[in-house]
Amino acid sequence: MLVWIVAILAAAGGVAGLVVALGGHGELPRRIPALSATAPTATPAPSTTSSSPAPLTAPTFDFRVAKSAPVRGSSHTRVKVVRTRTRRAVRSIRVALTRMYRLAFLVPAAWQHDRYGPIYRFFAGDARASARSHTRLLTLGPDASRLFDRVVSAHGTLNVQVLLDRGGHPFTAVARADFRARAARTGGGTTMLRSIGSYFLRPSSHGWLIFGFQVHRKDRPKR
Repeated sequence: MLVWIVAILAAAGGVAGLVVALGGHGELPRRIPALSATAPTATPAPSTTSSSPAPLTAPTFDFRVAKSAPVRGSSHTRVKVVRTRTRRAVRSIRVALTRMYRLAFLVPAAWQHDRYGPIYRFFAGDARASARSHTRLLTLGPDASRLFDRVVSAHGTLNVQVLLDRGGHPFTAVARADFRARAARTGGGTTMLRSIGSYFLRPSSHGWLIFGFQVHRKDRPKR
């Protein structure tokens, strides 16, 4: 399996970076966290002299699948079955990674208060422990509230390869994510955020979960 993972990563154009937890097993999360696009706010007291500022909102974001392909476990599986199941797996992976990146970079309630705990539910086994120890790599950062006023925009693409077993059922996938966003800095100017990652995923009763990853950051400040 490790040989296949390395081969798939090479074919997907994996970037140099951090490789962790390429085969760990562990307790799966109970559920994937729901998204919140705005920071929770208390009901303001009535005032005749001032009004509370509007809460920050997360910019609109969804990963776009630029390329996807199945790796068939058997040539006897019907092409229509392969296409249908691959399409379904790719759609689920796109949804999961979109949710994870929103929570990691875009939702004000998370980055304003260094509350990134929900993103680790997208990881399983040893990969979850590794993700917890690399918060700065995988998120906007523990000091994001001091560095940034808001995240202005975001977009990203996915390349996904799905490995199917002999019965034509997806059981492993590798997704290469290229995420970019623009954040306004507290002291003026902007930072162009970029996260390039390869994620190794397996399906579970809780959706597709990450059991290994390789991520590289290429953030760039601008005036």
